[in-house]
Amino acid sequence: MILLNYNFDTLIILFYIIFSLLLFCVIAYLLLPWIFKKFVSPKFNASYVFKSKDFKKKGRNQLLPEQNNYPQIDIDRTFGVYKISFGTKRKLIDGIIKLRHNNKDYINFEPKEQQKLLELLTVREESGTDKLGDYISFQMEFRFEDEEKYINTSIKQYFNENFIIFELSIPDGLERATSEEYSIPITSFPSFINKSFNTKIFTYRNAIFCPPSRTIKATSAPVILYDFELNSLAISPLDGFLHTTISKDQDGRISCGIQGEIEQLSKEFSQKYVLLFGKGINIIMEQLGDLLLKYHDSNRKSLYTDVVTAYLGFWTDNGGYYYYKTEKGLNYEDTMIAIRDYFEEKQIPIRYYNFDSWWYLKHTNRLFTIFFRPLIRLLGGGLYGNTLRWETDPRNFTTNLKTFHQKRFKKPITAHN
Repeated sequence: MILLNYNFDTLIILFYIIFSLLLFCVIAYLLLPWIFKKFVSPKFNASYVFKSKDFKKKGRNQLLPEQNNYPQIDIDRTFGVYKISFGTKRKLIDGIIKLRHNNKDYINFEPKEQQKLLELLTVREESGTDKLGDYISFQMEFRFEDEEKYINTSIKQYFNENFIIFELSIPDGLERATSEEYSIPITSFPSFINKSFNTKIFTYRNAIFCPPSRTIKATSAPVILYDFELNSLAISPLDGFLHTTISKDQDGRISCGIQGEIEQLSKEFSQKYVLLFGKGINIIMEQLGDLLLKYHDSNRKSLYTDVVTAYLGFWTDNGGYYYYKTEKGLNYEDTMIAIRDYFEEKQIPIRYYNFDSWWYLKHTNRLFTIFFRPLIRLLGGGLYGNTLRWETDPRNFTTNLKTFHQKRFKKPITAHN
């Protein structure tokens, strides 16, 4: 009898343990979509979702000093420290030059322990004219403290224009320069502390799909600093876009330069950045685009030069009904034919079709896919594995994409890759 009671009690305990584990798994499974939507998806979402605090009126009853979009440049002729003023209580201060060479950091002002000094040799003003207009340029030459190596900087201000161009030139290049971290640039010019009302941030993160961000850690995208009246300042590379970074450190210093994982810079290397002052977010981005086009002798392309931007299309990407989903009893090949036929029957002028990542061969863990299927909208195509080959998946097509397009579909296709 004692043995039976003992076994029965053990079974009850085991039952409660198993039941609790199953209940936990069910609850966790049901909560996963919410957890991903709340905490994970925002880090990769390419949509800019506003927050209520963006529209709070706290502090808006006070008028801000007007922003001057034609800034003033001041340069200290002892160390080459620069300051940019663009209105009352609107300044970019403690502007420095910093770089790495032979695993050492060089800076032009108050080097700390293990840092070397960039000695200012000359400061001169030059005026001239280029494709962007008439300008005055502040040219500075620096020498490395411990070797005969020189760099040149230029701060160029254009008359009656709302932008400043910074250029760093390194005639002999840099060796063993890497900081080993993307976010710690190996060159910093311009580099300053923002002492203005323009403390709000809009930029794009250095991540998949480049989602928008209200903070800076490090990015290769333009950065906009603005206040609640939308007075704004845009910071952007003017050239060399793929190797640049704009970062902000723990002390609030914003540095523009070359990505920290780069190991060396070639001889006669140079890099330019632009500061652009204005009003609004969209407007200043458009002005920045116009400036970049003008600088690179290019023209804005018409939206109608490409079928994707010129005409109505049908997309099967994340968010679409047919994202990793076919009509019942049909594969993807026949599903897309049915969709095309439907639009033609209804005389809906669809001019092209998007085939998302479902169309090509991927490495798929079927059990993983089935279990996490409710998270498809959040996990995207990654739920279905990694790319094997950019060829049609035989489970979805009976032929290759070119033959399918030419023989059956006969409509333009934009194919995910």
